[in-house]
Amino acid sequence: MPNNTIGRISTLLSSVETDSSTTLLDGALMLYGNNFSDSLDLEDAKKLFNNTENFGLSKGSAVYQIEKRQNINETDTIQYNIRGMKQKNYQLAVDVQNIDQAMTTAYLKDKFTNIETTLNSNSTTVYPFSITADAASKAADRFMIYFRQVSVLPVTFTSLNAYRKNKTVNVEWKVENEINIGSYEVERSTDGIRFSKQHSLTNVTNNNSSNTYQWTDVQPQVGLNYFRIKSMDNDGRWKYSNVAKVFFGKEASAITVFPNPVSEGKINVFFTEQQPGDYTARLFNNTGQLMKSVKLQQIGSNGNAVINLDNGIIHGNYILEIIKPDNTTEHINIVY
Repeated sequence: MPNNTIGRISTLLSSVETDSSTTLLDGALMLYGNNFSDSLDLEDAKKLFNNTENFGLSKGSAVYQIEKRQNINETDTIQYNIRGMKQKNYQLAVDVQNIDQAMTTAYLKDKFTNIETTLNSNSTTVYPFSITADAASKAADRFMIYFRQVSVLPVTFTSLNAYRKNKTVNVEWKVENEINIGSYEVERSTDGIRFSKQHSLTNVTNNNSSNTYQWTDVQPQVGLNYFRIKSMDNDGRWKYSNVAKVFFGKEASAITVFPNPVSEGKINVFFTEQQPGDYTARLFNNTGQLMKSVKLQQIGSNGNAVINLDNGIIHGNYILEIIKPDNTTEHINIVY
């Protein structure tokens, strides 16, 4: 690594809420530089554990929050440590800076799913994952980073977008430095963890320039659809893009609640091809008693809103009444 150049791998752990917002929980930092020592010393910071989810760097029997090393080589690894995880959705945001200066590429490995994700230098990669009832999903050593010597990177993903178009979903991705690529595979998931191949594109330009490709999913799944692109080069190497997601309701024009049963005291309402304006949402229990009434404003024809349930609302069956700007109503059965 050139003199005075500091390489950095910053990893943040966040929980993913039911409204798709994220809450930062913890993080760890690796720093690389010629003036650092590979031995643990006072410049490395041990972790102070909290009462919720914890994320750190495993070093023998200890866990660190910050570690400094001198160099990166192909035999290096970063072993993460997770503790106190709950059965819910999370994400890791891995920000890699100046690692390409060391002529290596970093890869995030998920030992539970066996997914390996390329961490592009000078950018942030978001990796969604879930803790399930399987004890192995919350193993302390589930995540690690390893390194490989750089040869020639065949392609760079610059963007990935997925958006609804009538009853289909368009998936569009852009690449740069495209050479020696044999094919692209479009993969889809309904949970952001388990992906399956939906399409293979072999008509690749390979002009060592910028190119744009697209594929239309004519049978999207009801609910959230996650998409990613896998590039396959002619030498057998492969890499993944980031993940894009889009919500798809049951009808081309609809007001839907997802997920249902609702959880964590939040009702997520999705508006698809609806008239903009002021909406009123009223929640009734099974005896007809009004439990909550809120105003919802939609600026465009597509959007979403979150209704936070009061602590006094008990679990059970409810009816959500939506009064539209034209005073027509729609009723949705809710399980809480």
